[in-house]
Amino acid sequence: MKKIKYIVLITFFIFILTGCETHKEISDLGMVSAMGIEKINDEYLVSVQVANIKKSTKMGTDDSSKVTLYTGTGKTCFEAIREISNKSSKKLYFPHIKLIILSDEIINENSKQIIDFFTRDNEGNMNAYILVSMNYTPSEILSTITSFEDVPAQYIYNSITLSESNYGNARILTFEDYVSFLIKSGIDPSFTKISLSINDKDKNSTETLNSINLSSYIILGNILVFNKDNKLIELSKEESVAFNLIDSKGLNSIITLNCSNNKNKFYTLELMNNSSDIKFNSKKDEININLNLTYSISDFNCETSLLDNDNIKKIESEIEGKTKNNINSLLNKSIEYQSDFIGFGSLIKSKDKNYFDFKNKDWNKLGLPKLNFKTKVKVSLENRGNLINIIKKEGKYE
Repeated sequence: MKKIKYIVLITFFIFILTGCETHKEISDLGMVSAMGIEKINDEYLVSVQVANIKKSTKMGTDDSSKVTLYTGTGKTCFEAIREISNKSSKKLYFPHIKLIILSDEIINENSKQIIDFFTRDNEGNMNAYILVSMNYTPSEILSTITSFEDVPAQYIYNSITLSESNYGNARILTFEDYVSFLIKSGIDPSFTKISLSINDKDKNSTETLNSINLSSYIILGNILVFNKDNKLIELSKEESVAFNLIDSKGLNSIITLNCSNNKNKFYTLELMNNSSDIKFNSKKDEININLNLTYSISDFNCETSLLDNDNIKKIESEIEGKTKNNINSLLNKSIEYQSDFIGFGSLIKSKDKNYFDFKNKDWNKLGLPKLNFKTKVKVSLENRGNLINIIKKEGKYE
């Protein structure tokens, strides 16, 4: 028994006294929350947003930024990051990075090199969100002071999460998703656009946070997809929402329509449930898209009784027609751009491997245009009643 006790004690101390050689103090690390990559004069310009731990933990009021932006240039991304190391007293630490913002030029021309860099880095976070900057550079966006959050990366991270669900025009894409799409056949990646407000005066000043009206703010655009020339094109808001509906996303997104009896008045509905089903018929080269959507009436300013079932059916029919038109517009762009960003080819490949030779033939040019699409949308309404229906008008109630 004594020998067993000694063995246990020795083993215990071995685990305690060893394994600390590679231990790193948090105070010695520069926690990278976001990274931006762009091209300037044939060189990569890399921007990293690093948490300022010292300022974040300082007692009392501190008007200084809680993050610091470092930039570096190089022939490769790794060289640019090494240049940043000469400007920072701390080792850059990437496991907690939340955002990777790439310029549209990078996506259009050099994305494979970026992928190679990130996949070789064992400290990277494959769950980081990827956004594409247009009109403004990633470094300009990451240097913009934001409200609500001390760290701009956290602000953007929260915004895209809310935008995908509450507005329906954005789409979350992680770095892992991006790599997966490029490896798979029959699906092309799609991105969310990020930009700044038109008035970018004092965007780097913390004084703007003390004002009710911010002089500059970060905005998320619609979904970006590739066209047949391999260039990014922005979908419309309606097409972006339709994209998410097909993919069973966009819960809590809204739709606003004109009142049928008064085009100057409107009503708004919120999506409460979204169920989509996509089936493939190889004999007819046919894709059947079936959507079942449940909306709740959130704001109703029409002079129409919601207690009348005929009026309810008219509203449901109007939403079905509008949604179907938006989906058809999205599908037409997929064919026009020769870009299967929705992923029909991937679906077909999983259902019928012999339908198309994905390995030796170009699906986007030879397979996608052959498909026939049939779309069916079924809408049901909840929360039909409203106060207008029971307000007395000229001695009568609606």
